[in-house]
Amino acid sequence: MTTPQDYSGPYWAPNSQPSPAYVPPAPSVMPPAQPYPVAVPYYAPVAVPYQPAWVAVPAQPPANGMGIAGMVLGIISLIGGGITVLMPIVGLILSIVGRNQAAQEGSSTGHAVAGIVCNAIALVGWGLLIVFYLILVVAIFSY
Repeated sequence: MTTPQDYSGPYWAPNSQPSPAYVPPAPSVMPPAQPYPVAVPYYAPVAVPYQPAWVAVPAQPPANGMGIAGMVLGIISLIGGGITVLMPIVGLILSIVGRNQAAQEGSSTGHAVAGIVCNAIALVGWGLLIVFYLILVVAIFSY
């Protein structure tokens, strides 16, 4: 076992001075401490001055008015329950004519195709309703 250190000696005495043989070490010539490296952001800086390039925008093809009208009539026929059986018929005719015109002009046929689909669904619904009523009328009058 070790013995406890003796603190009663002159070195530990209050207001004692170190011995004259003690010389503090010379200051070392070291470069100044560098701060910790800063994390680099993972996104590009927002304020980057640059000159935007001018790009020629190609001319838009003309709008397909008949195709859009047929699509609107088809949507109204589906949502409104087909107010009349004539609405999906007119919408289907407008959509078919609009699709043919758009294909000839080279413009988009999307609205016209959507009108054809919506109006065809509405016409199928009207057809099923008419068949149901005919079956109902025949069933009532057959008794």
